[in-house]
Amino acid sequence: MPFRDEGDAARARADALERELQDAKGEIERLRAGKPPPAEPPRARSAAWSPGAWAAFAIAFAALGIGMQSLDPDPPTDVLLPIVGACLLLAVVGTIATAMLSLRHRAGLHEALVVSGVKRVGPDGVARGYRVIGPGGIVVRRPIVERVDRLDLTPVHRPFELPNIYTSDGAVRIEAVATVAIARSPPRIYHAVERFLGRSAEEVAAVGVQTLEGVLRSATAPLTTAEVATSPEAFVRHVLELGQHAGDDLGLVLGLEVLRVEILARPRS
Repeated sequence: MPFRDEGDAARARADALERELQDAKGEIERLRAGKPPPAEPPRARSAAWSPGAWAAFAIAFAALGIGMQSLDPDPPTDVLLPIVGACLLLAVVGTIATAMLSLRHRAGLHEALVVSGVKRVGPDGVARGYRVIGPGGIVVRRPIVERVDRLDLTPVHRPFELPNIYTSDGAVRIEAVATVAIARSPPRIYHAVERFLGRSAEEVAAVGVQTLEGVLRSATAPLTTAEVATSPEAFVRHVLELGQHAGDDLGLVLGLEVLRVEILARPRS
């Protein structure tokens, strides 16, 4: 059986992949049990008024003060002008504070922030036009020159079926469940940013499932139907080892659970 004779290097790679999949599997178990999602850290509250509202308040109050002075032949300027000045100062300070708060961004528990617009050198020594802030991180973007996008890291759980996979001596039908998540560690997360930023979780999951389907077909071809059906755990381990490089290139963490393997009497057309 090709995947039974594993070397130390292969086992180490597989163990590293399994450790990274622990978070994804834990999320799947939570979904199956119907448990509520973990609470997000409290986000910073922005000011109640936007900069435009503060400016409108300043203009309206200044106009009110000018109108009162024009109606009163002898206006109490020693009282009115300080009040108008204080309100204008409050409006300016409020506008600046609100604008500063709008530049502050915090990542959720299952998302990363992608700050683009300024070229920086990453931890791997490569210069890129963006930087990635991991889950729970906080960043203050530079106004005008930088923008912030959010990358969803939530693992996606997708069942699929391959009704006709050829083996060396026949064919099998496989029912399985794929776990697809965007990798959180560099440099793989950079691959994910360049491929999946702006795409929905469903689109990312579809790419992951298609990748696993292709790896499954390649891994099954040299095996017999008995080898696939009688050792599903070793078969899954073998598939994940083969799919590790494809997942790395895409920036994805791929998990697989085989639910059923049916040996077909003859290949289905």
